[in-house]
Amino acid sequence: MQGIGTISGNIFTNTSYGTLAPGSSPGCLNFTDGLTNDGAITIEVNGTTSCSGYDRITVTGTTNLGGTLAAGINYTPTIGDVITFIDAGSISGTFAAVPPFPRVGH
Repeated sequence: MQGIGTISGNIFTNTSYGTLAPGSSPGCLNFTDGLTNDGAITIEVNGTTSCSGYDRITVTGTTNLGGTLAAGINYTPTIGDVITFIDAGSISGTFAAVPPFPRVGH
């Protein structure tokens, strides 16, 4: 699933074969009833402003993590920059795999 907007209804499950990619370079996705991730989540980071500088997922309820996190960092971070790409009522679990982030400026 890729795009922006709000997904409501039952807990959304990103299956092990799925990819969740918020935004359209970048953007935000909102889930009103929880999120379970067993697939891949890809995050684009081009700056420090959510929804326009980086992808953000907002979840009302619980986010259950698993699967893979992949992030593309396309700007030079400075000390103190904060990127919150998942904001949820609560988060359980961890990503099963997080590939190394690319080094900026090298």
